[in-house]
Amino acid sequence: MAGATPFAYVLGTLEVMNEPAVRTNVFMGSYGAEVGFLTTAAEENGAFTLAASDSIVAQSVFLATAREVMLGEELYAVPAYLVHRSSHVASLKTQDLLRLIISGALLLGLLLKLAGIA
Repeated sequence: MAGATPFAYVLGTLEVMNEPAVRTNVFMGSYGAEVGFLTTAAEENGAFTLAASDSIVAQSVFLATAREVMLGEELYAVPAYLVHRSSHVASLKTQDLLRLIISGALLLGLLLKLAGIA
């Protein structure tokens, strides 16, 4: 963030956000509770807000104040949401398939362990 403190960044950003031409705000990064000022101002101005953060504190603020919140690994799927290239979509589908295979293997191992076979 640009600014001596996070609150200096917020004050500078609020100045720009209050311009009439700003209709969309995207907040992605490492924020703290101060981001609540930004998302609240964006919602009061009627601007669309998309938010994601690696901070639990910022995620809770986003859930309370932002219109659209991306949690967890949704942040890594942003290219597929925006561009819709077949490579991005294939990557997401492959990740989902691998999750299913790993989950199935873990479940099978659990069942084998409960049955006394493994």
